[in-house]
Amino acid sequence: MVRREGCVYAYHDACPHYGDTTLPWRQDAYLDPSGEHIMCAAHGALFEISTGRCVSGPCEGQYLTSMPVYINDADEVVVTLNGTDSQIRSDSSS
Repeated sequence: MVRREGCVYAYHDACPHYGDTTLPWRQDAYLDPSGEHIMCAAHGALFEISTGRCVSGPCEGQYLTSMPVYINDADEVVVTLNGTDSQIRSDSSS
């Protein structure tokens, strides 16, 4: 999950270039050094945060698989997994 400009974006933790390769180079490190793109540490692919589209790397033009996510009335971040809502964080301001 990434928060950007008041929005929350959620994607499966897998690079479309090679389906079971996780993205971070260390735990919870999903963004490139500039903080502008989600980055696959294995391939160096860069993805737009707001769309999940690969803009550079071996999977250019492909997309990360998005997950439905929203902030509920209690200000909790909620993601839908297998048709069921699950609270991910109790405070969306962090």
